[in-house]
Amino acid sequence: MSTRHPFVDVILSILERNTYSIQAKGLWFNRHKATLVADVTGKITIPDSTTGWLVDACSRNLAVQGAYLRDMDNNTSTFIPGESFKADYRKVLDFDDLPAEASALAGAMTVRDFQTDYVAESAKRTELNNKVAQAQRDLNREDVRMSRYNFSSNGRMGYNRLRRNNPGYRDWE
Repeated sequence: MSTRHPFVDVILSILERNTYSIQAKGLWFNRHKATLVADVTGKITIPDSTTGWLVDACSRNLAVQGAYLRDMDNNTSTFIPGESFKADYRKVLDFDDLPAEASALAGAMTVRDFQTDYVAESAKRTELNNKVAQAQRDLNREDVRMSRYNFSSNGRMGYNRLRRNNPGYRDWE
């Protein structure tokens, strides 16, 4: 008779939490653009499994609330049917759909978090923290590479990303 280990559900919930937290900031593989269009009732529905919506509304104060886009200035979630807005968003992917660097980080974070919550060995925690830090650097490097940042045109932002991804890099300015 096969029974499921009691820690499996705990580990899967930690993995899900870490997978979401990695994707929340937006990386090359989950950043998308969309045009949001009001339906015939005037509602603009936000797709499921997404987060971090930035709506280009010119001078309007729009926000995502629940499953709908809301006009905060006019306190309504009803727009003119057919009215549209361009938006950037982040799609939340399942762990199995993540690129190797992101899944490695999620796995390392999950092992570390589980060890901290249930085992709490100091030496092991330090080793796991180092693995998480290395996985985070690898993911950041891949994000910079895949995003094709032009450091000369992005100025200080590109320089700061370079520094964050190379801990030994020195600022000689």
